[in-house]
Amino acid sequence: MSVKIDYKKELEAAAKGMILIHDPRLLIKLIVRSIVQKVQIQHAGMILYDPLKDSYVLSISRGDPGSKIPEDVVRFDKKHPIIKLFIENEYKYLVENRNALVSEDINKLIWKESVISNGNGTKKLLHDVSAQMPKLNAVACVPAYHQHNLLAILLLGQKHDGGKFDQEELDFLSALASGEAMAIRKA
Repeated sequence: MSVKIDYKKELEAAAKGMILIHDPRLLIKLIVRSIVQKVQIQHAGMILYDPLKDSYVLSISRGDPGSKIPEDVVRFDKKHPIIKLFIENEYKYLVENRNALVSEDINKLIWKESVISNGNGTKKLLHDVSAQMPKLNAVACVPAYHQHNLLAILLLGQKHDGGKFDQEELDFLSALASGEAMAIRKA
């Protein structure tokens, strides 16, 4: 049985933390740990954009023993399927309805692409993303943008109770990820 979360209260608490904590890495660690505990998921991580190397790095990983991924070791260039999905305009429509990419939706998206077009490139990308998500212990990816630039991706693992992420949760996590991205940008 999952615990009902007061998302408005959690966003207010996160916003206060973003104002009080000036170290963006500490802030992200605290928020990712809080997501793991409150949403009751096996793993959460944050992929952050590194402007010096023009790539993305898995910077924070928290969760159950065996589900965490080594931090600052996994690096993604802009051609990596998950990054490509969120940065290239031609693919953004795939996730805009839910503010996230959820693994359970990928097969529906592949089927939809088969019906509406011969978008083999899109189908291949979706297959590649589907293959990459388990390697990151993720069943959902939530992008965070600043002025249309991808700054971060919040990775969400499976819920302990096996449940699915509903739209209210995805909206909350999207707002939280966007707030984090703004805090990082300001720092």
